[in-house]
Amino acid sequence: MSELFTMNSYYIQTKFLRIFGGAFWFKDSNDQLIAYSKQKRFKLKEDIVLYTDESCTQPLLAIKARSIIDFGATYDIVDAVTGE
Repeated sequence: MSELFTMNSYYIQTKFLRIFGGAFWFKDSNDQLIAYSKQKRFKLKEDIVLYTDESCTQPLLAIKARSIIDFGATYDIVDAVTGE
């Protein structure tokens, strides 16, 4: 089980002036990377995957919108390993 799921708190770091694509670093209180996410900007349907590190080889969690461009959107959060 990832440390991300057992922590009481963590912080998310991003680069402010990224024009195309967004990258997010999830870090613990000791500034250690616990998850990473990179997503494309201007997507019609949100599809966010959190990975164990910046190599993006081992997914942890997937967050997917059920519909396209919906301001009151419903999201499904799925364990990327088990699919549950």
